[in-house]
Amino acid sequence: EHWLNSIGVAGIVAGGSLAGTTLRSTTNQLNTGPRVNSGGQGSNNDGVRVNGDKGKDISHPVLDNTRTGSALKEPDGQHGFNDIIDNYTPYAKEFKITGGDGVQRNLSQIEGGIKYYDYKDVYNKDLRITERITTVKDQNGIFEWIVDPNNGVTHRRFIPNGQITGFPNQITKK
Repeated sequence: EHWLNSIGVAGIVAGGSLAGTTLRSTTNQLNTGPRVNSGGQGSNNDGVRVNGDKGKDISHPVLDNTRTGSALKEPDGQHGFNDIIDNYTPYAKEFKITGGDGVQRNLSQIEGGIKYYDYKDVYNKDLRITERITTVKDQNGIFEWIVDPNNGVTHRRFIPNGQITGFPNQITKK
């Protein structure tokens, strides 16, 4: 099986939904060098080996924990973003935050963006065909994660137009 078969496109292509790419290990084709953890919910392997001997293990509390609470929300434009983004958490700014329950948690924030795809089928009566019109919208902002020492990743969110502040769930102007 060709190595390209292990790369798939994920996402929902309904109007206003997100689309992105994700990696899945379906072959043993890439089996040299250190592992890179896939770091996503539902991952059933330790990762895939890439880059021969030039790769390195990616490890971070976001990647190495289970998800609970709002970190399990379905995609809605802010939650449920593509799992591949989690691999960038080692480059995120880290903050210690203390909840109302007195428990100290880790907040990670990193700048990034999401592309929104909107598809609309329009019937062209002159040509007697249906044409697909695609609108793409780039949205910049921040990705953030909260890791609880007892419950794993409890928060995963993309905040459109957000900035790195060290505080979770900021409200931005539209």
